[in-house]
Amino acid sequence: MFKIGMALIFAVIAALVTVIAGLLGTPRLLTVFLRALLAFVVVWGVSWLVLFILEAKGVVGFDRNLELLSDADENPTDEELAAHAAEAEAEDAEKVSQPDDGEESAEEEPAGFQPLSTDNLKHMDTTDAS
Repeated sequence: MFKIGMALIFAVIAALVTVIAGLLGTPRLLTVFLRALLAFVVVWGVSWLVLFILEAKGVVGFDRNLELLSDADENPTDEELAAHAAEAEAEDAEKVSQPDDGEESAEEEPAGFQPLSTDNLKHMDTTDAS
């Protein structure tokens, strides 16, 4: 279904471009709409065929469902998730209970941070165009 939808989107875009190009030119209105219909059908067919071939070759999988991991060790259990949530709530409660001083927050910043100054910047030399 995704392939058909994607092909239809490409076809509509091609038809709109054809209509706009035709209206900017001098052909009759019937000629513009026939060209747009032809562009719609051709682009839809070509794009659907390309998407079909790409999926058949295994390059992309548009309509395939995601497979869940079968290894139980990698998937956390409900108990582990509940324990992790309780730890996160406890940490949040500790952060709320601590007073927020400007001095403490300055000490918690990473040590490697340095604000920009003219000494820190690399200066690039320009060459003359002549």
